[in-house]
Amino acid sequence: MKKALFVSALTGALLTIGGTATASDPIVLPSGQEGCVSPPGDTCTYAPTRNGGYVGQGTWTITVEIPANGDARDTNLDGKLRYVFDSSNAPAQGCGFFGVGSTVTTVAGSDGSVAAGNPIPGATDAALGDANDCATGIVAADNAAYTPVD
Repeated sequence: MKKALFVSALTGALLTIGGTATASDPIVLPSGQEGCVSPPGDTCTYAPTRNGGYVGQGTWTITVEIPANGDARDTNLDGKLRYVFDSSNAPAQGCGFFGVGSTVTTVAGSDGSVAAGNPIPGATDAALGDANDCATGIVAADNAAYTPVD
């Protein structure tokens, strides 16, 4: 039920907020909802203050960067581990897979749309805790479910 509500809310963001907001700017509402909505051909980046997930259609990518903290997989030595997701390797839509301390970038292809963030339930995650996290958990250096690209 919670995932269905999450997907419904993010899908609504794709259809409504994306048409009215400056798509390349993050959306942060006083009630706690935050994220990026990228219509076709757009890019948006934000720093989550809560765990979040995504919905996407067509061609899109989501990049999640986390601090590398000296991890040897930081091959370009930029101090970050970068994880790139698209429809072929992303976790299920509607569950949380990135968290506080990461940087999230959405890129929609010419035939796609993508929204990433956390529009529910409000200003804090206290109501859900980790109950809405993906089965593969949150992107973290020690989470073997995700492999950084650099």
